Amino acid sequence: MQQNSRFYAIKKYGFSSNIAIVHDLYTPIIGNQAALLYFNLLREVDRQKQIMNTSTSLNEYLKTINFNLEDFNHNRRILEAIGLISTYLEQDNERNIYTLAINEPLNFKNFIANTKYRHLLIKAIGQNNYDKLEFLHNSTRISSNATNISAPFTSVFNDLETQAVSNINFEELYVKMAKTTSLPIVISNECKQLIESYFKGYDLSMNEIEKIIYSSILLIDNKNYEIDIDLLNMGFQKHINAYHNVNVLQNIKLNRNNKIFIHYYQKQELAQIFSDYMALNCYHYLRAIVKTKLTEEQVHILDTLKNKYLITDFIINMLVDYTLFKTNGELNQKYIYKVAKSINANNLKSLQAIYDYFHFRNNTTQTEEKQESDSLITWEEVK
Repeated sequence: MQQNSRFYAIKKYGFSSNIAIVHDLYTPIIGNQAALLYFNLLREVDRQKQIMNTSTSLNEYLKTINFNLEDFNHNRRILEAIGLISTYLEQDNERNIYTLAINEPLNFKNFIANTKYRHLLIKAIGQNNYDKLEFLHNSTRISSNATNISAPFTSVFNDLETQAVSNINFEELYVKMAKTTSLPIVISNECKQLIESYFKGYDLSMNEIEKIIYSSILLIDNKNYEIDIDLLNMGFQKHINAYHNVNVLQNIKLNRNNKIFIHYYQKQELAQIFSDYMALNCYHYLRAIVKTKLTEEQVHILDTLKNKYLITDFIINMLVDYTLFKTNGELNQKYIYKVAKSINANNLKSLQAIYDYFHFRNNTTQTEEKQESDSLITWEEVK
């Protein structure tokens, strides 16, 4: 913006700015000057409303906030980059008219779910101070013994349509890819589920996803191009590992639902849960559940499942969920190995086949289980 520019300052209806959030989360990253400019612009919104939405002269405004033009533009760009404001330019009769849209700060949960923001915050204030912030913003008066009996979404609202809604706009992704390549690339539903999981869990951009897709393409029959889901998963893992300084696994919201082993769910309903199984290796998946560093025993169990029983990661992830469900949250060696042997004995390779098997086994009577030679050992027998 130039010295002779004019600008409007706006905010959406019902705007709420939490000063503590800006101070605790944003200011350590953007600095005091940028935070001060943010709050000054909020006041300018109210001032413009009082004078019938008249635009403000930037030259006069800089005098009132004691900023020079260089400082203003520098800190404005910082606010834009962190998402606290958005700047729009309109050219009218050779004049540049700017509109500064003031955005609400993210709440703590959404802020730390953004891998990049969380990394910058920890870098700025250190892990100890971050841990204190996390405790402060997550503290609750609800007893750990209390049970959440709130009505779920599906008990009140029809969830059939919302299940089909995707967080990522695949049409937009196809348009971006068409500008870069003429290859007839089709993204399978299985790949879409995997992409969706990473997009949601790690706050990836369209550009990041597009690059990973290109590294996962295989030429089939000298004319057809196909995305290899294993290469796609490896590409995402390699990209995520670049953020090694941030323990993002503690903030991934898994779509776990133990009721899938009690009630039978259709494939469409299982899609998000299965995509989590596909997105994470078995060590990351278990860490995302327990929220702490894995114990030597837990690592040994996973190593054995991979190296001795030769079970793939996405199957191990479902196996872990089923085992924790059956053993009251304990990863029991004897039980999980018995289940692993049963999976191999029945030559079960896909998530759907294993899900059908688990569901059947969980809903058969103990008498029927004992009559079957390949039956799963019961938790009571292990104890």
